[in-house]
Amino acid sequence: MKTISFCVEMGVNPRFGKNNSKQSVNIEELGAFLQETELIVEEETGIPITTVVYGPNRSCYKTQWDAPKGGELTYTIRGNSDPRIQLRKEPFPESDWKRAVLLLVHMVMIHYEQEYALIEFTDDSGVDSYVLSPEYGLEQAYREIP
Repeated sequence: MKTISFCVEMGVNPRFGKNNSKQSVNIEELGAFLQETELIVEEETGIPITTVVYGPNRSCYKTQWDAPKGGELTYTIRGNSDPRIQLRKEPFPESDWKRAVLLLVHMVMIHYEQEYALIEFTDDSGVDSYVLSPEYGLEQAYREIP
């Protein structure tokens, strides 16, 4: 039975040029927001998503890109789709599950005023990645899912 996973590393403080090196959101707050958002996504798509969040981490990118010294405060959000855990006889179509995950990440990005996120999907055949950004929105990412 095929299991597909996703992983996204994302900030929770406003984007570049602002003080995004200090911790302003703790893991319990982010976890509570994810639980609420998971329910909204399930209501809209019919697909339940369960996440695991851990951190805080530090994403260290170029200071020329306005990275704060010591790195940006980020969290890692992971999840998977496994019919055995979902107590389903048939798995959700992979493309529908990916769309639901992208919607979840998009909602988190809006809430935490994030401009960019890289979402990686992994299964037995390898890794697919999608970018959400002002130039590359949710609809564009949806069109790329096979």
